[in-house]
Amino acid sequence: MKIILRKEAIESNMDFYFTGKECKHGHVDSRRTKTGSCVTCDRLRQLTEKTKAYQRKIKATDKYVNQRKEYREKTKHLQSHMSRKSHIKRTYGLSLDEFDALLESQDGMCWICNDVFDTTNHVLITVTLPER
Repeated sequence: MKIILRKEAIESNMDFYFTGKECKHGHVDSRRTKTGSCVTCDRLRQLTEKTKAYQRKIKATDKYVNQRKEYREKTKHLQSHMSRKSHIKRTYGLSLDEFDALLESQDGMCWICNDVFDTTNHVLITVTLPER
């Protein structure tokens, strides 16, 4: 490469120049006209910053995953309750209290087959029907 001084590079409106001298880190490479910094040092700095940013991202992701695990463990006892509540609302259009009251009025039995009521195979009558 041709040796060019920074002053000449500025006058010639060049982006880079080459002095042939080592930078403070020992690289012999082109330098940026605006800053005078070594191109190799800039590349290494960018790689280091990207690596650090990636490591921060991984650490944050791990932290988030661990927080979610801890939350699920703490609220495990609520999950079945909430699942039951939403199933009853979706299936019967009733709140949990209304459902339990209606089931109690039927003595916990299916209205059609008079077997013990569970939500998989039985029907809960949600309207008032005459006694059989």
